[in-house]
Amino acid sequence: MASVGKEVDVKGYRLTENFVTTYLDGKWKSKDLEAHKLSYFNIFEEVELQIDNQYLVSTYIAGLPTIAQSETEYDVLKLTSNQNVTAQLLESLYGQIDSYNYDQNNFNYYQRHLQKEHAKISQWKSQRKLENIERSRAGEKELDPNEWKTLFKLPVEPSRYNNLLHSHAIDVLADDILKKCDEELTKSSAIERKLVGDV
Repeated sequence: MASVGKEVDVKGYRLTENFVTTYLDGKWKSKDLEAHKLSYFNIFEEVELQIDNQYLVSTYIAGLPTIAQSETEYDVLKLTSNQNVTAQLLESLYGQIDSYNYDQNNFNYYQRHLQKEHAKISQWKSQRKLENIERSRAGEKELDPNEWKTLFKLPVEPSRYNNLLHSHAIDVLADDILKKCDEELTKSSAIERKLVGDV
């Protein structure tokens, strides 16, 4: 919620059907995310809100701590001008990137391990095919070509749930930082123009 003067802007968000379906299934492998068409871009969707009772909003704003004349309600809601906001946003972004990298490294390890196992399986299948050709020529019974399923164990893909959430958080934080930088740049430009004008 943000207040500018007497106008109030309220936004509402809810989890998308894609996310809820995936969550209820409890499956977070890459193929499951693809099947449900879920990515970090569509975890949430904005919903239209209609406020029939302006009194509730007024009561909320009235309950905010009293502030100095120079500060605005917008500032109290911590949606703008706070000296520590940019630093906090950057710190949160670093944390999310670290978590994302850790999770991604696990997934990359899984993919490398999977490729190695597939290479071993392919080699085994080729060898078994050659053995069966030789046995067939010798009039012997062919060996089971699907025996590899009992000999090799493919690695289990790690859940992509955390990766999805970290990706979304990084996207949101990066947007917030860009907005904050735009605000500061606008302020700086305005101050510079005023100083040049005063000179």
